[in-house]
Amino acid sequence: ILICLKHRESTIERIRKMNKKQTEKLPIWLVLFSFIKLSFQAYWPYFGIAAFKSMILTMQTLYHTAIVSILIASLEKRNLRLCILVGICLTGIHMFFSSISKWSICFIKVHQAKLQEKINHKIFEKMTKIPYQYLEDTECLDLIERAKFAITNENCLDVILTTFTNILQSILTLFGLITVILLFDVKLIFILLIAALLNMFLFGTFSRTRLEFSNWNLDINRKFVYYTNTLFDSKNGKDFRTYPIGSFLRKKFNWFAEKMVIYYNRYLKKSDQIKIGMQLIKYIEIIMVYGCIIEKTIRENFSISYFTFYTSTAMRFSATITSFINDCMKFYVSLRL
Repeated sequence: ILICLKHRESTIERIRKMNKKQTEKLPIWLVLFSFIKLSFQAYWPYFGIAAFKSMILTMQTLYHTAIVSILIASLEKRNLRLCILVGICLTGIHMFFSSISKWSICFIKVHQAKLQEKINHKIFEKMTKIPYQYLEDTECLDLIERAKFAITNENCLDVILTTFTNILQSILTLFGLITVILLFDVKLIFILLIAALLNMFLFGTFSRTRLEFSNWNLDINRKFVYYTNTLFDSKNGKDFRTYPIGSFLRKKFNWFAEKMVIYYNRYLKKSDQIKIGMQLIKYIEIIMVYGCIIEKTIRENFSISYFTFYTSTAMRFSATITSFINDCMKFYVSLRL
């Protein structure tokens, strides 16, 4: 819809043709570029605030990764005064990061709401410039209404903006964790990256199922909302008393319910299969990571604090890459909707 509103007639004709051929899709990079450009034009300060929030949360994540190792390292010195001083410093740093992260989250939510409102205004402004004959065209009108429904009822815009900041934060965190792990052992990076690639494959398979279900669910919800609004609209009361349509609506709602159950069961089965596969990969990854770190610790005669730090870093990397892939898939599905 963003591309449609930007280029008007030529793109409308293009999208109408693609809408007829369900197998054809607009390139995701074109949709992403158009969305970012529209968002930047609508409210550019949001991107600076998102970058600031991501850096703060990245530093907080790296701090949480190292805090236990720092405490153990201070205990290994067997110096009570040093342990108390380290504990006080770590508590102060924790309070600082906790306060500033909560403030940044609230701050970005305010500006995210401003951006959403400005995007809605921008879309409305561009819609008013579409030639009137396209608003009377059923396929073009369906395209516009579908996009509006995805934004207002499915909350796609909020998901896109939230996952965008999460992806940015995950990228910064991964760069920091990779730098630390490379100082320990290159083999550990290979283990983590192979597990990440397997998870990415499973997430990619699942995202196609999620996108198919979301597209179908979007159409059903639009139809359901249309019939419900029509049924409860007071101006249709006289017509319904004169021409009863109870049996017709019952058939429609039953059909919606049956179809939704079928698709939802299919979605849940696929989701359970993906979760089982991911858990299996996770346990294998944990065994290999601990084995690699234990072998390196024994061979190099590292202290317990070193072992704890690199173990925590590896597990944090695994959790961050999983979160990153999940956010990317949500981002992709929301853009497609």
